[in-house]
Amino acid sequence: MQAQRRGELYMAGAAGLWGLLPVVSKQAYEHIPVMVCAALSALSAALFFAFLTTVRGEWRDVLCREALASSLISALGIGVVFYGLVFWGQSMVPASSTSVLLLMEVFFSMLLLRLFGNEQLTRRQVMGALVMVVGAILVLAPDSIDDFGLGELIILLAAAVPPLANRQMQKARQLVGVSSIMFVRSTISFLMLLAVAVSLESMPSSDSLWSAMPWVLINGVLLFGVSKVLFIESVRFIPISKAVAMNSLAPLVTLATAWWLLSEPAAWYQWLGCVPLSWGCWLLVSSRKAAPVAPEALAR
Repeated sequence: MQAQRRGELYMAGAAGLWGLLPVVSKQAYEHIPVMVCAALSALSAALFFAFLTTVRGEWRDVLCREALASSLISALGIGVVFYGLVFWGQSMVPASSTSVLLLMEVFFSMLLLRLFGNEQLTRRQVMGALVMVVGAILVLAPDSIDDFGLGELIILLAAAVPPLANRQMQKARQLVGVSSIMFVRSTISFLMLLAVAVSLESMPSSDSLWSAMPWVLINGVLLFGVSKVLFIESVRFIPISKAVAMNSLAPLVTLATAWWLLSEPAAWYQWLGCVPLSWGCWLLVSSRKAAPVAPEALAR
């Protein structure tokens, strides 16, 4: 299988799982406070990656000096700032609004990685990314534009964080295994988010914790765990900006699961938005002239 195709398949799987985050989190919020949910989700992810690190024999990678600085920057940027802002913001807005606002990560990725990184996309791929964003806006935005408030602003701010943090993660991945990177990120996330939760929120009862636990485990293992493994593996083979653009598929999953679990109905124009989403994804993955990932990124 060609390297780029493998990266695209990894990213498609990551986007599908990530689209579940707003819906799953809102199920947990019915039982426990927002930051408690975020901290416990990070703890679940840390335990998952501890197991994975043990199975893969990658514990030495955790203290690799060359990769540690990049891993720590990525952990603080994604695991603490990004996740903290997303959990806080999405508690105030509909699940679908969270997904469409996070699509601004596509814009920030193209802007920041072109200014400070060395990634380049072809015109065809840039067009594909923009078409996907337009499609996602058709799918999700009409119901939320008139109600733009603090929650939406927080999520918009969160979308600016991942591009540069993911750049550091990509550097670390060239040197160490994915499970060790994610163990460091998840552990730091848990400690920092727990400190915020203890300071700002009241602790839930044991009954509330047990009721929320299935949703917390889905968040931690599948969404913060498996989906992030797939994302990190994808950017070994495709540019970060392309991977983030492909993540525009996530709102389709949000739309379907929000209708199923939260009884949020879908209008005709939302299904119409699926057409440019699919077309934009095809433009991205059918291109073969993007700047290749550095050879050393393929070493592991």
